[in-house]
Amino acid sequence: MGSENRSVDPPFFWNAENKRPKPADNNVDNEWDYTPIALISKTSPRDGSRNAARAGLKEGWIRATFIIRENNLKKLKELAYWTRKDLKQVADEAIAAYLAAHESLIDKNKNKTS
Repeated sequence: MGSENRSVDPPFFWNAENKRPKPADNNVDNEWDYTPIALISKTSPRDGSRNAARAGLKEGWIRATFIIRENNLKKLKELAYWTRKDLKQVADEAIAAYLAAHESLIDKNKNKTS
């Protein structure tokens, strides 16, 4: 057991080279600037043109979460497997077919609100 001066600062505050951050410029040795270096160098102002729901998707698509019954999801997955399509394609076709069947109802209600 040496009398080493061990720091109690956790390593998740350190930068990518596993070095401790430099002290803040206020000439007090006990105060450190704990802003992670990754946040300082990689952040950019948000322009509002893209968001996380559309990140990595083609134009006209959006990422959404739906809660459905397990047996319906199982049937969709089976249909996707047997038709050799992605689950996304099968779900999109099912929703499009449902909306096409109810198109007159949608148009009727749209005209009431306009």
